[in-house]
Amino acid sequence: MEIKIVFVGEVSRYAHAQEVQLTITDGSLVSDVLRSVLDSYPDISMISKYLFIAVNGNLVPRHQMVLPGDEISFFFRSGGG
Repeated sequence: MEIKIVFVGEVSRYAHAQEVQLTITDGSLVSDVLRSVLDSYPDISMISKYLFIAVNGNLVPRHQMVLPGDEISFFFRSGGG
């Protein structure tokens, strides 16, 4: 199945892209998508433990199932001091 991956803000610098289409297996979890992204965009592995992941604009746990047509966003939580 096809899903859309969006690299938000600084994450796009590590991915060298802002959006990509990814083909994954039916029944994949967000963690499977992350693994595929890390395989395809290895520079993201340097920041993977800091990533937040949203499916269709909602923060989700990594064990959530991904559905056809979902949009998966990878981003850093912004904050300040």
